[in-house]
Amino acid sequence: MPPKRRVGAVSSAGLLSDGGCSITSEHRELVSDQAIDAAKARANCSEAKGTVLGRTALPMPASYAGPERIQYTIGVEGCGKSMNVVVVCAAGTPCFVAGTDRK
Repeated sequence: MPPKRRVGAVSSAGLLSDGGCSITSEHRELVSDQAIDAAKARANCSEAKGTVLGRTALPMPASYAGPERIQYTIGVEGCGKSMNVVVVCAAGTPCFVAGTDRK
């Protein structure tokens, strides 16, 4: 009779940290800056100031094998405008604006 095998679940966080691909604070800052730049571009104002209001790692469906995606909520003010912009960033791709609360 063959020996029993134990099969356990492996978290994606464990794979990232064990595989040497963990996200560093420098990388997070770079991506935050890219998210702010994308939000400021949406405001169409070169003097706009952007601030990260929130950051959320998006859930990864089982069928998704790509990089971690992070959703940022950016507050943008300038040129008489004030709005919140939702920006999604993934490693190796440009950040994109997913939506705004501009009326």
